[in-house]
Amino acid sequence: MPDLVEQLRQLSELHTNGSLSDSEFERAKERLLSGNGAVENSAPSSASISLLALQNELAALDRQWSLERDNYRVRSRYGSSIPKQGDGQKAGTVIAIFGGVWTIGALTMAIAATKDGVPGPMALFIWIFPVFGVFFIVTGLSQGAEMNRKADSYQIAEATYKTKRAALEARILAHL
Repeated sequence: MPDLVEQLRQLSELHTNGSLSDSEFERAKERLLSGNGAVENSAPSSASISLLALQNELAALDRQWSLERDNYRVRSRYGSSIPKQGDGQKAGTVIAIFGGVWTIGALTMAIAATKDGVPGPMALFIWIFPVFGVFFIVTGLSQGAEMNRKADSYQIAEATYKTKRAALEARILAHL
């Protein structure tokens, strides 16, 4: 009798998790409760219910990883991709170099304009442009660091997923 109660509990969990449809759940429950020999032999055993539960757990892990992996994607106007180590350094370097060139060019023009005696408010306006260059440098470095952080986080999450998946697959193989 305790075995029957355990089998009913496992069937109920499978039904709740969506592994068994309403009709499949009712048929399996009927087979377990009927008690006659022919029907009882076709009822799912505790081992087969455990195997179904493990397969369901593996499918849930795969679905969860698929959704979680999207959180690591880096989006651009060309689409999205999973960041790789070094991508952040490349992107950050390009933006920082642009900011450096901008800053040097803007400083050169601001110094030349100041020497030529640009009148009052215009002199202040000219000195704003080098600030944009510094902004580009800081933005490039911070975006590069963020992309590298995402790449590191993705690698850790992927390794964790693969470890969990391998453990579940080993448990499923042990049931076969």
